[in-house]
Amino acid sequence: MAKPKKRRVGTTNFDFDHDDPLFARPLSIEFEKKRAKKILKTAHLSGNTSLKLADVQFDLARQLGFKSWPKLKAHIEQAEIEKTAMESGNPTALDGGQTTLHIRCGTDIENGLKVAGFTGDFTAFYDPFVMGPVTQQNDLDDFIRQRSDFLVESGWINKQNAFDNHRKHHAALNKAREYQRVMLWFEHDSFDVLILAFLLNYFSDPARRPRQLQMVCATGYPGVKQFNGLGQLPPQALRVIWSWFKPVNEAQYHLGQKTWEALTSPTPEAVFQIVQSGTQALPPFAKALKRHLLELPSVNNGLSLVEELTLRALQQHGPQPAGRLFGNYIALEPLYYLGDLMHKTYIENLAAADNPAITLTRVNDEKSWWRRHRIELTQTGEDLLAAKCNWLEMGIKDRWVGGIQIKADKPGWKWDPDNNRPVYS
Repeated sequence: MAKPKKRRVGTTNFDFDHDDPLFARPLSIEFEKKRAKKILKTAHLSGNTSLKLADVQFDLARQLGFKSWPKLKAHIEQAEIEKTAMESGNPTALDGGQTTLHIRCGTDIENGLKVAGFTGDFTAFYDPFVMGPVTQQNDLDDFIRQRSDFLVESGWINKQNAFDNHRKHHAALNKAREYQRVMLWFEHDSFDVLILAFLLNYFSDPARRPRQLQMVCATGYPGVKQFNGLGQLPPQALRVIWSWFKPVNEAQYHLGQKTWEALTSPTPEAVFQIVQSGTQALPPFAKALKRHLLELPSVNNGLSLVEELTLRALQQHGPQPAGRLFGNYIALEPLYYLGDLMHKTYIENLAAADNPAITLTRVNDEKSWWRRHRIELTQTGEDLLAAKCNWLEMGIKDRWVGGIQIKADKPGWKWDPDNNRPVYS
């Protein structure tokens, strides 16, 4: 079996090989012009003489994510300007002139913003609402305690640090109104969207809002084949994205309120209604919330989608190191959902049931958990993938999907893939 290509180790988190699908390939207007003329010539030689250059250019622009050829050209020109600014060694501070706070669901772009010349303050708000209980709480301390307890139980952090970090993050939000401008840097996946919904709900209270609240919820970046998030982009791309920001409008605040209320509900019905609405105010919300609902147990075998894809990756590639399994699982994801530490919890739960779906074996003394463990599919895992048994009956731990508690071997909410909707059974 061929081994996956080893990624080159770079000095930054956006340093990828040119053939890596995560690499941000700089676009060239000259290259695209030549490509358009070549396509046109081939079409004419094949007898399609009615095709015009403008038609080919329009199609190429749409393939790259632009509504028109002039918009593609404008993006390339702006990207070249920002690249030149970076190469000068002293790029202008695009966020200068006003006190600015940048909020992101992690620290992945913090250094990139500095390198790109941004001078505003930065705060990370990264509670992983895609996992663990997210229930309706009237008291902030109770909510923080609930989320902190989950992080501690997952083995990600100790109790004091978990509580202190949450208090710090919420205190930073409380100070956001002291800034003239707050910028929300997000993308389209469920991890980001659930946090963005929380923030939009929080800032829907006019008393909490800064003078300006702007956001971006990126669905891709031109020249990137596999867009997983803003953190994979080079600093000059962050300068380009600065022009994508738009003020948050009342329809978006309202969607944030509705979404957060729905996420904390003990049933999935309100979330499903939002998915069906199409979320015109913020189109990425519908797809991300649908992906969130796919973590409900399937009516076919009781597996969530993360669990299902993890077992599929083992079935396809055979026994493998934990680190490689994460990469193979990601390759099957329809929408980037969680990071490696969160996937580790899923792996441990799949191995800890009374009738485990996988075996987790320590094979060496490597410091890294991902290199130290080897994972193999059990017969139970094979039977689950064949829908011959139900994971909820295998002696598993209770878990949560937002405000919905999934209790082993009990009636509850599930996902019906045949009818594409949640059902109670």
